[in-house]
Amino acid sequence: MVRSSLKHLLASPPLGFSIEPVFATSHHGYRYAPPLINGGVPPSATSQKEAKDIIYQAGDLFLAMDMQHYVQLKEKAFYHQMMESQVKVFFFIYDLLPLQFPSYFPDPSLPELHERWLEMIATLDGAICISKSVADEFNGFIKQKGLTPKRDFTNTFIHLGCDIQEKNEVLELNGEEKDFLARLEKRPTFLCVGTIEPRKCQDQILHAFNQLWEEKQDINLVFVGAEGWGHSDLIQSIDHHPEAGTRLFWQKKASDPLLSGIYSAASCLIFASLNEGFGLPIVEASRYGLELILRKTPIFQEVAGDHAFYFEGLEASDLKKAVLQWIDLKNHNAQPQSSDMPRFTWEESTEALKRVLRGMPGAKHQLLIDISALVIHDAGTGIQRVVKNLVDYFLLNPRRDIASNWCMRRSVKAIDMPGHIGRKSTLRFMKRWMISSRYHRGHFLWS
Repeated sequence: MVRSSLKHLLASPPLGFSIEPVFATSHHGYRYAPPLINGGVPPSATSQKEAKDIIYQAGDLFLAMDMQHYVQLKEKAFYHQMMESQVKVFFFIYDLLPLQFPSYFPDPSLPELHERWLEMIATLDGAICISKSVADEFNGFIKQKGLTPKRDFTNTFIHLGCDIQEKNEVLELNGEEKDFLARLEKRPTFLCVGTIEPRKCQDQILHAFNQLWEEKQDINLVFVGAEGWGHSDLIQSIDHHPEAGTRLFWQKKASDPLLSGIYSAASCLIFASLNEGFGLPIVEASRYGLELILRKTPIFQEVAGDHAFYFEGLEASDLKKAVLQWIDLKNHNAQPQSSDMPRFTWEESTEALKRVLRGMPGAKHQLLIDISALVIHDAGTGIQRVVKNLVDYFLLNPRRDIASNWCMRRSVKAIDMPGHIGRKSTLRFMKRWMISSRYHRGHFLWS
């Protein structure tokens, strides 16, 4: 998710702001992020060490898009220091899943960390959630914990977006990948996208399809997603399944062109997760016209509405029954259609975020975007995909009215006043400013 957001924010900054990606580590505070290489590859360790400390002023906005529990909790005092200087501090909240399903996460400390992280956010200026369901859950968390946010605390939400890959990207597929897609097109294909982990209930899906194959249903099942945790038995079952490579497939790491081809070749997406912050594969599938079989949860109903077939229950027989009902509807051309489901492109999602940012009171200068995890290591997670796309959109197509009114800064943090221009650094600052500044429509822009 981080990568998606980053891409589109960089392409088109909100009115009044210059975009400054920033990062912090466990041993160093926030610095301006070195440019990402080739549209998203993290910079070298050397360029990270040479990065300059951030400088802020009243009217700036700090937006934490990425999530690093340890680092961000360590920086809590710094966030409040910025707020005292009239900098607005907002955090993205993607979900409350570690609190809702603590046993489904491999790190036993994660629920407590996530709880402390959410409590910290409640002391700042606001949160931007990725769905109304998450915003409601965060409101419930604040009430349950008896927290008292500041009077003007903002808890809002935007929906995530997705973009269809260009059809000519099929040319980027190798021969093996093309053969794989051809096998999917031989029979109806049901697709499951997501990391293999207990919360996503891929074991229920596989057991349901075992029953369907036993009943002579000639259908494919495709898993797309990395091996996660807590499912070693399921991994073994997939790898050694008698249908493996025939009607059961697992793509552990699909490239964007291959994922695009799989979406195009599939007949239906099955999303059986117990809960999500949003459910991006639902939106991605709908953009390819894939029909949807979803677990009946508030978030999936928020995202898909009447454009999906819903099921309930945790047994394989519950899902098997739902698939057979959907097949019957499909045979009578009566299945819910996802193609006209309301959804955003990444550009539209970014525009929604920009409307939120434009509504912030006060002067506007830097938009400091925390992409710490992406700078250190691009793990290709859903969160990082979102942030990179949004931020790239802001920066790659800057608006003319922004360039003429606001300063783009790359500055060193002061020695005696961290994050500000202190007395000891003023002379160095002025020398560098005089050398590198240029005059543009009445404003100095310097780097």
